[in-house]
Amino acid sequence: MGRRGWRERRFTITEQEKSKIQEADDCTFLAMEVREESTVIYGTIERDLNTEVKRESKAISDSSVQGETNSVEKAFLSFISSTSQHDSSNVGDEDEEENEGINAEAEDIRAVTERQMKAVKQFSCTRCSQSFNNEVTLKLHMERHPKESSPMKYRCSQCPYSTKHKRSLHQHIRVHTGEKPFKCSVCNKAFARSGDLEVHMRVHTGERPYKCSFCGKGFAQSGNMEAHLRIHTGKHPYKCSFCDKAFSQSSNLEVHTRVHTGKLSYKCSVCEKGFGQSRNLEAHMRIHTGELPYKCSVCGKGFAQSGNVEVHMRIHTGERPFQCLQCEKMFARSNDLRVHMRIHTGSRPYKCPFCGKEFAQSGNMEIHKRSHTGECPYKCSFCEKAFTQSGSLQTHMRLHTGERPFKCPICEKTFVRSNECQKHMRVHDICQVEEQDEIE
Repeated sequence: MGRRGWRERRFTITEQEKSKIQEADDCTFLAMEVREESTVIYGTIERDLNTEVKRESKAISDSSVQGETNSVEKAFLSFISSTSQHDSSNVGDEDEEENEGINAEAEDIRAVTERQMKAVKQFSCTRCSQSFNNEVTLKLHMERHPKESSPMKYRCSQCPYSTKHKRSLHQHIRVHTGEKPFKCSVCNKAFARSGDLEVHMRVHTGERPYKCSFCGKGFAQSGNMEAHLRIHTGKHPYKCSFCDKAFSQSSNLEVHTRVHTGKLSYKCSVCEKGFGQSRNLEAHMRIHTGELPYKCSVCGKGFAQSGNVEVHMRIHTGERPFQCLQCEKMFARSNDLRVHMRIHTGSRPYKCPFCGKEFAQSGNMEIHKRSHTGECPYKCSFCEKAFTQSGSLQTHMRLHTGERPFKCPICEKTFVRSNECQKHMRVHDICQVEEQDEIE
């Protein structure tokens, strides 16, 4: 056979060869179908097994799990065997070689199945004898066991207090004995815990390690800084259960609650006004005594409370540490920022009990209520004329004293009221415009 004849013979396929190729393809497709069916059946069996184990994990013992696993394995292997026999009978004896390939494929699937079935006891519970085939099921099972907690070894003999640590018990005992072994080397103040002494020493050293990220203000304790941060963020997590008022500190809420419950333990001996805290009573008493112990170092103005001096100093320094996060407007006092925020939120928490009109500030509501009650608490000491607002009385008093604090910067004319001075200033503005027109 020549080279050309060999090439033609090479690319010529007889009918017999076509038949064998077709039979081989049929066997290949059959093997693929067997593999797919086996995979689907195994997946179904595994899901059913997982569901059963999860539902009955608390009741099933090791033996029952193994027995169920063996039964499932036997059922699956019998299905593989019957499938292989059925396919072998259809193909016929003439395709024994192809059937051997199919059987080998089935053996591979069975080997994989056996390995995966053995994984059922891979994840074991450390608290009991049960085992599971995956980690998720084991975690769900572990949640059913009560959590282990180390016993409280040390108990107080005078109260129900208990602890795991001997040192904590020693510190607690000082509550009953009153012992305070840690003394300040500067002022001799004593403390029951060394940590309290460490914090106290910052009073003398002036150390303030905790800084506000908004205004840079320093604090001796981290808790005080966290409470201060709520001034900038506007958060008020402590809400009154009687009304809608909220506070940035739990102590302020506790004091406010006494307004509703009537528990005002500290009463003024002069006017019998009640207070929830002794320090508030002390500050109130200075109204009657006229005492102003806190002085401004710049102008010498006196104040009844130290906090008022700190706020007043910002007039001289121009400091405005409280910033609105929405419009970036700055304020010298935290309360001014809180009231300003109601412009953005539209909140008007104070409602008139007579007409229902709402106000953003309690002071404005109190003034408005006097229009209903006719109350005029501010009386003139010269003519006994009364007013609903202190500002109106102050303006009226200038008629008797002759004080005219508002002066025109152009002609130096003086006025009793600021609005009168502003109205007068417009006369100068008109004159300047007329003079400019004449020059032109």
